[in-house]
Amino acid sequence: MMSRLPALACTLLFFSTSCALFERHASENAPSSPPPVGTSERAIRTSDGLRHYLVHVPVAARRRFFLRTRFPLLILLHGSGEDGKTIEEMSMMDSLSERYQMIVAYPDGARSILGKISSDWDSGECCGYASRQHIDDLGFLRGIIDDLAAKQIVNTRRIYVAGFSSGAEMAYRAGCELSDRVSAIAVVSGSIALAHCKPRLAVSLLVIQGTADDEVPYNDDIPDSLSIPATWAAATSPSVR
Repeated sequence: MMSRLPALACTLLFFSTSCALFERHASENAPSSPPPVGTSERAIRTSDGLRHYLVHVPVAARRRFFLRTRFPLLILLHGSGEDGKTIEEMSMMDSLSERYQMIVAYPDGARSILGKISSDWDSGECCGYASRQHIDDLGFLRGIIDDLAAKQIVNTRRIYVAGFSSGAEMAYRAGCELSDRVSAIAVVSGSIALAHCKPRLAVSLLVIQGTADDEVPYNDDIPDSLSIPATWAAATSPSVR
């Protein structure tokens, strides 16, 4: 697992460019204090109770004409059995947050076994505690976007989701079902866990897959029964990697 992670930090620069700047809209939340510069923990209320995430806010460049700084937002999802702090440290995305002036959020997956072990994400039709319990992880991601957008620090046209392993599966689902909020996704060592995926708006996709990965084999092709956007099918086919 560790050997697959360096690709995550170096290739997520994809999100520092204007890859697919379609207009996205965030719901209005009650105003409250924005997160401070640096890394802090936040909590939001969801249908599954209180959910937590870390967020890193960069030191803002000098404002022009007293305009408020609104950063791109990257939501980075951890793999199975990990948490937001783990992917923050492994990916070293805080340093890229500062360099490329973007906010990075690191959510915690739902926890099982008396809240002590972090679970997989409810990424669709496969596997794990979150899927069995129908944890509303899509609602959680929407809540993170709403929470930060309500503080007027996020450019809602530049919201991205990326993930590693089971987090990559969840990133796929976000691309499929949150296209009104998310402009692009990146997946590292993960596969799609939905049989049907038809985003209402176009969502750009970056796929990173190792040739020596025996958990998510590089040469696995897309089942004929899988319904996904044609551009995604081209990007995820071994013939074009």
